[in-house]
Amino acid sequence: MAKNFHYSPSFCQAFWEWIVAGNNNSVFFTIDRVADECKYKKDYLCDFIEENNDSFVKNTNNSDILGRYSEIQVWANTIWVNGKDKNKTKKH
Repeated sequence: MAKNFHYSPSFCQAFWEWIVAGNNNSVFFTIDRVADECKYKKDYLCDFIEENNDSFVKNTNNSDILGRYSEIQVWANTIWVNGKDKNKTKKH
């Protein structure tokens, strides 16, 4: 949803240029599982992934990539979903 409302290329092209720049500098990637979902959709994000597939999509058969994917899942299920950040100290 955010790609349609907050980061639409019609008014936020700089975001997509930032993603490309980050990918060019080996900072941003997506995984094959996301790219696979795009096989059944046609929207800007899926077109973007298809156009940038060679450098942008990483294979989860790679143990390093799968490990990073696992880290993101843990983050999403603990810090983001529950609003917890164990690395921050509560201020009193």
